[in-house]
Amino acid sequence: MSYKYEHLMRLTSNELHNHCERLLKKGVNPMLVADIKRIVLENKAHRKSHRAHLKQVHNQWRVIMSPLMHEKKAVRSLSYYKNSKSPEQRSAALEAYAVVLDTLEHKLKAIESSGTTPMQHDKTKTHWTDYVPQHIKDRVCALFDAIPHYPRQKVKHPFPRTMPEEQHTKLKTRLILRTEKDLRRAKQDAMLNPDNEQVHELVKRITKALEHIDKLESNEPVPATWHGLKF
Repeated sequence: MSYKYEHLMRLTSNELHNHCERLLKKGVNPMLVADIKRIVLENKAHRKSHRAHLKQVHNQWRVIMSPLMHEKKAVRSLSYYKNSKSPEQRSAALEAYAVVLDTLEHKLKAIESSGTTPMQHDKTKTHWTDYVPQHIKDRVCALFDAIPHYPRQKVKHPFPRTMPEEQHTKLKTRLILRTEKDLRRAKQDAMLNPDNEQVHELVKRITKALEHIDKLESNEPVPATWHGLKF
């Protein structure tokens, strides 16, 4: 993103003020100098806000992307393992699965690049597997089902709705804190508006959401807010 007077945006507030003073001393129209200063300050504020937004977008997509990249790494490791009694079927399944994961990675990164958060794009999707059409899942699963299974042979199940345990714990703790904060606000509103049934209903919903969060199993996907819970 380019800005007007971008070369001046690297200046501090004092440096910008001194620069404008020098322009005035050189006889530059005061209205033009004031306009330059206003535009530079507005652009700096916009750039700061834009960067903060992109960081927030990236952090939210990281919740989706991290388990996806973990699965890609697992599939890549499996492809290196050649000790199989059915190499052709196994290779076909892993290659098809890898293509789906690569395609999905590019698709999700494109959405992230647009500045759209997961909730803005589709609030019903909380895990990377939700972004894969069912007919694609069926085709890949059929390839894995076609692999002959033998005793003590590790079976790969594609599209697992899991996430690294460390990430799960971190996100769950963050979600509990956010939800508890929302509950405190809702209870305050309920005290101030005792006749408002909608507010009291909200308190019940958030309380139920906290109970649901507490029951989330290890590695289970965790939404960014309690609104993304399915209960």
